[in-house]
Amino acid sequence: MKLSVVRSDLVDSIVPKISLYANSQNKVNDADFFSNHPFHRRIENFSRNLWAPAAEGANQMTHWFYERARGQYANASAYLTPAKKKEFEVQNPRKQLIQKTDVAKVLVTTMCMPHVVSQGAQKNFKFFAENVTGQWGEEGVVFGEEWFKGIIGATIVFRTLERLVGQADWYAQGYRANTVTYSIALLLKKLRSSKRDVDFLKVWNRQAVSESLKQALLNVAEQVQARIISSAERYRVVNVTEWCKREKCWEDLLESIEIRIGPNLDKDLIDAEELEGAKKSAKREQRVLNDIEAQTYVVSKGAAYWGKLYKWANDGAVMTPSEMDFLNLAANQSSRKIPSGPQSQRIINAEKKAISEGFKG
Repeated sequence: MKLSVVRSDLVDSIVPKISLYANSQNKVNDADFFSNHPFHRRIENFSRNLWAPAAEGANQMTHWFYERARGQYANASAYLTPAKKKEFEVQNPRKQLIQKTDVAKVLVTTMCMPHVVSQGAQKNFKFFAENVTGQWGEEGVVFGEEWFKGIIGATIVFRTLERLVGQADWYAQGYRANTVTYSIALLLKKLRSSKRDVDFLKVWNRQAVSESLKQALLNVAEQVQARIISSAERYRVVNVTEWCKREKCWEDLLESIEIRIGPNLDKDLIDAEELEGAKKSAKREQRVLNDIEAQTYVVSKGAAYWGKLYKWANDGAVMTPSEMDFLNLAANQSSRKIPSGPQSQRIINAEKKAISEGFKG
């Protein structure tokens, strides 16, 4: 066994590289390289602490257990007593276990990129990781609690349509995955062209898909399956699954399938302007939470720690004058005066810079 001892403040940057550099001998999935990104830690935190409403006919609130690292679900109950294990399984039902690749599949589908999803879990995850990294920025305000509820709502829709397609009498064996991602993406594309969207928060609140939305999705899915099979033949692609990986397949569906949205679906939809307003409000809330977390971190480290970092930085030429000012503020904090949220964010960024330059706390 090779044992690597890594300081806790370097885990996020070092551990993925250890896996990456060892990957030529022992295959590690791309999904594992990204598991220590702050995005996954935040989603993991939501999944452990946010209770999902009880589904119709049930009285037990539950968690959607997000597995940031493989085996977390099994490990969480491995050493519990039989009674505690049963309680854990009731509160965290296995059917509500979600993995990184599940989130990637659902999110890229809602981005209306079904041809990317069809390229397989690893290629799709790479696309997803690049997208998340690009949107995260410094604070990740896009990915707050409301975003988590929405992506779980979309997951419920995805899994429901998987089940319905598998049971349909028109289903052609072997193309369910492609049919599902293309059908949801096609419906969303149509709705967004008329400035509407599926209200995934309503799905979260019900923990189920309405009958009207189920029927609408099934109607689209039947057309989608027939078209991907016939268009593969038309473009002389022998393997339908391979055809679904091409952007041309998506373009063909957009041009060839007409979707009519009846009034019976109105209660499942949300106006685009209202949705955008909700997203902006959620970003503001997440920004406030980020500031609180940053303040808590700076205060918990203590003035002595920041004083040590300030002295280390003052002896070199690593920090800018403004960064030195923020570190000085942290080093001189007291019970009556602590750095504000935005100031704490800058202090933490300065700390990260110092650690990358060799500071050892």
